[in-house]
Amino acid sequence: MTREEIREWLADWLADQLGISPDDIEMDRTLASYGLDVEQLEGLSSDIEEYFDETLEANAVRPRLTVSGLIRYLCELTGTDEEDDYESGALHGMEADNLLRDIGLQ
Repeated sequence: MTREEIREWLADWLADQLGISPDDIEMDRTLASYGLDVEQLEGLSSDIEEYFDETLEANAVRPRLTVSGLIRYLCELTGTDEEDDYESGALHGMEADNLLRDIGLQ
């Protein structure tokens, strides 16, 4: 599986939930900014585990996670090591998780 396939799957999933076009999914927006509720985030986690046949870490899909951050996580989870086309200079991976935890957002 490629990073692009992961991005397309996630954009399709989000678009279906939100009733918008996959082309309207912005990679740097947080999941919360799209108005996803707890039930939808749990559904996303479940669908990820089923589709990718992987077990997620507890609370891997968090409201403040960006779409591109979730793509990066899924690439790590599935062993996809392609370059990230959506880097915006933001913190990534454990660095971002540690910062969020330090300021009480995680």
